[in-house]
Amino acid sequence: MFKFLRFFRRKNREEGRYSPAQFKRLSQDIRDLANVIAKLWLSNQQFQIKIKRIKQEMDQLDRLLENKSFSSLSREKKEELRRSLLVSKKELLKCIQEAPCPTKRVQ
Repeated sequence: MFKFLRFFRRKNREEGRYSPAQFKRLSQDIRDLANVIAKLWLSNQQFQIKIKRIKQEMDQLDRLLENKSFSSLSREKKEELRRSLLVSKKELLKCIQEAPCPTKRVQ
């Protein structure tokens, strides 16, 4: 009986991890970080191009999440996508930490 309950709990937790709402939240987090980076790195054209591409990819992901085709993806593909989004989020946070100081004056 307890094995069944543990299995059921684990299954529900995993299904929540791969739900469209979770992917939408990750997508929005990445989009918000990209907006911050775009403001921090205004003078760097290379970053602006990357940010624009990231925003386009997040828009594409949102469209995929709205379609029923997302639910037909295998669990492995969803896990791969989830890991990729988490790595992207981590890299964007790293870019924010490495951003140049906005002023030359010591505060």
